[in-house]
Amino acid sequence: MTVTLRWSALTTRTGLPRPSNLHLGCLWQAGSGAAGGASGVLQELDGLVSAPGRGARRQVLRLGRRDERDGQTLFVDLASLPTFHRFFVYAYGLRGVPPWAQLRAELDVCAASGERLTVRLGAAPDDAPLCVVASFHVVEDDLVIRRENDFDPRTQAEAAARYGWDLEWGPTGTTLVTTG
Repeated sequence: MTVTLRWSALTTRTGLPRPSNLHLGCLWQAGSGAAGGASGVLQELDGLVSAPGRGARRQVLRLGRRDERDGQTLFVDLASLPTFHRFFVYAYGLRGVPPWAQLRAELDVCAASGERLTVRLGAAPDDAPLCVVASFHVVEDDLVIRRENDFDPRTQAEAAARYGWDLEWGPTGTTLVTTG
């Protein structure tokens, strides 16, 4: 399954392309089985792009490269998904608040069978650098997807705490504390 954040291209007044400052991130929490109840974050900002983490036999979540034209995709291995409890996908501005209204961002969830779900981001407050777009919950053998559309005018750390993640964040609240 793929989960892709896409947005409208931005241009300068003269019509030249300009960067969007919009990125895809993911908070994840494994079940108590193979991944040992671990949790973490995937985002380019940390350089953390796969879960359940380095050294795991099989990566269940993998964050793809970001491209202004094609967006950014989270790849989900559905065969190994039952090892997970939940993951939340969010859009964030790497350098401050993105121009949400101009970007008209949307999240496309596509199954290998061709089924597709599109979640459009709603109206954002002027000061929101982050939007928790959707949550994915593993319930028995099913994957339940819920639209969140929760713009948060704070940091990744505060959004994570709001949804029950207990992670150790750095002083800015946007990156995890790394050990070793």
